[in-house]
Amino acid sequence: MSYRVYPSKELAVIWKKWVAAVRKIYNISIAYLNQNQGFEKLGNKGGKMGFRTMLKASGLIPQWCNELNVSKILDNASMDAYSSWSLTARNPNFIGKGKNKKPHPQAGLKIAKFRSVRDQKLTIQFDPTAYKNGRWMVSTTKAST
Repeated sequence: MSYRVYPSKELAVIWKKWVAAVRKIYNISIAYLNQNQGFEKLGNKGGKMGFRTMLKASGLIPQWCNELNVSKILDNASMDAYSSWSLTARNPNFIGKGKNKKPHPQAGLKIAKFRSVRDQKLTIQFDPTAYKNGRWMVSTTKAST
């Protein structure tokens, strides 16, 4: 389910920072997965939860993203990136047909797409428990009131 939201100007500034951080974490995650074609499990954790743990431990997350104090939203971005990458199909062995058939330079690799700043829809995945008394993430946004 999705909602269209029209925040106040102060809250819009905060949310733009959050959207930028989500896009940055998503793109860092996709870049790591595209380059390494997966990740090494830490302990017995695998899947998107294991990837989230590995990403936090790797130090790839920029400091300015951590300073926003919205770790749940950033965790959702990294897990969403892992889910998107795992559903991405592998590139074919050849491009074209017949006489135009050429070997694909990235044959057999999964290459997921990045999120662009030019995307028409900007999304943040909130935890439903973060909505209290008619406000989202009260402890993080209380400075805007």
